[in-house]
Amino acid sequence: MSSQTYKLAGAGVASEHFEEEVILINLPRGNYYSLRFTGFELWNQLLKGANVTQLAVFLSGRYGLDEASALQDTQQFIDQLLTEGLVVPAESAPEAAPEETVPAGVPYSVPALEVYSDMQDLLLLDPVHDVDSEQGWPIKK
Repeated sequence: MSSQTYKLAGAGVASEHFEEEVILINLPRGNYYSLRFTGFELWNQLLKGANVTQLAVFLSGRYGLDEASALQDTQQFIDQLLTEGLVVPAESAPEAAPEETVPAGVPYSVPALEVYSDMQDLLLLDPVHDVDSEQGWPIKK
């Protein structure tokens, strides 16, 4: 099992927490993302410094999954985040340990990252260099 921890990728990547959803944006790629349900829970634990093993144990305990299934689902979720450039491996784990939670009776769903590219053209515009003195901004070049 993996003791690797992850952190937000940094420049150009931002996240905003709402009541039951996390919205992420990757400006260099022009995509935005939504994490809800199990993905929302794993994201919160991930930002608190949980490693892959701890995330799988969290899922297993919260939803009564066998550890092998929980680890597989967790690793696939982390792989999605890495592929989209939203997280990078952390060099050292934060000092705060992930919080334990009690099962809430909510049915399990495989953690998923919802990807949206419908605003990609706007998000990829360069507001400094795509300005035309006669036509204004934004002008897609």
